[in-house]
Amino acid sequence: MRLTDAATAVRSKADQAALSNGVRVSEAQRAEVVQVITVLRYSPEFVSMLARHGLPALNAGAAATKGRSSTTEGVSVLHLVVLRGCIARLLREAAIVNWLARNAPEHLRTFQHALDIGPLPQAFSFRRGGPNEPAHGR
Repeated sequence: MRLTDAATAVRSKADQAALSNGVRVSEAQRAEVVQVITVLRYSPEFVSMLARHGLPALNAGAAATKGRSSTTEGVSVLHLVVLRGCIARLLREAAIVNWLARNAPEHLRTFQHALDIGPLPQAFSFRRGGPNEPAHGR
């Protein structure tokens, strides 16, 4: 399937808009999660509970990226994907969820919200072939 230059340009613009929207969502969500992690990592009871369940201490990860490019936008989304994986692992432990529900329900809601936002958008504008090559293969 070949796309015209005009169709490729429209698709590329839509892909960029989807990626930018995903970045806005991921940066806002990541900021909330980092704030919660910063508070929880100073709770000796929470840190010892993580250790009892064989979970590593929470870490906020890399700093926010500066500037705008497809690379920094991709890194920003990747940071949230990694954080969401850590949160999913954390919330699989009933004892941790119960502790959060009793002692820090607002933090539990933040973690649950980070998992509830659904899949992050993907950009399809990265093509291996020329500008008229379809995005999904050759």
